[in-house]
Amino acid sequence: MKFIKREAPGTPTKQQLLGASGEQDDAYQNSPLSDYFQASHELPRRYIRSVKTSPDNDNTFGPIYDKVNNRYTLGKETIDFVGADIIINSKKFKGTEGLYELIFKTQPTNYNAEDEAEYRKILLETQVHRRNFDEGAHLRSSKSSKYLKIIKPLVSGEISGKGHMIVSDKPFQYVYWDNINELVHRLRLLIASQNAGNTSHNNEIMSIIEELREAGVVE
Repeated sequence: MKFIKREAPGTPTKQQLLGASGEQDDAYQNSPLSDYFQASHELPRRYIRSVKTSPDNDNTFGPIYDKVNNRYTLGKETIDFVGADIIINSKKFKGTEGLYELIFKTQPTNYNAEDEAEYRKILLETQVHRRNFDEGAHLRSSKSSKYLKIIKPLVSGEISGKGHMIVSDKPFQYVYWDNINELVHRLRLLIASQNAGNTSHNNEIMSIIEELREAGVVE
């Protein structure tokens, strides 16, 4: 009689996750994958697995495995997970399926406006959408639908996470401000222009409102 160890329900085997080749087995043992796949929450486990196995994984704007430092990175920052939540630069982003789709997939689905708002914050935090992940550099232009329909609209007319400048989608063009009143004045000008029929200011208006909300000026 041959005894076979029964795997715990819902716990994938190493071979199921990475295949049976020795090379993949070594990659599993020597990378953070083994830790992630043992995590209790299924959500990060599913999407981290897609980094190696899914043809829909975003290799341009998504996380990549840094073999030298044995970590996953998104742009200039390390990306980590606590439960379902995403940790970047010590900041926690609530993990939802929609947000994971936006981060990991070339053609994300099942996301909503709240997921897009969180994804925008992650883009600004990691600068994964800019060349060399430098906030002063050109955007990493792409013909992908994700870039054209999601990333570019989210970061056009962006306000940096540092809260001291408005950044356009062109490099080295900054509008500096010293106090909140300058932002409010800028917002009034943009709204007046929009009311006059100019529809090109939507992203900058949204960015200023978000900055004012974070500063506690508006709710």
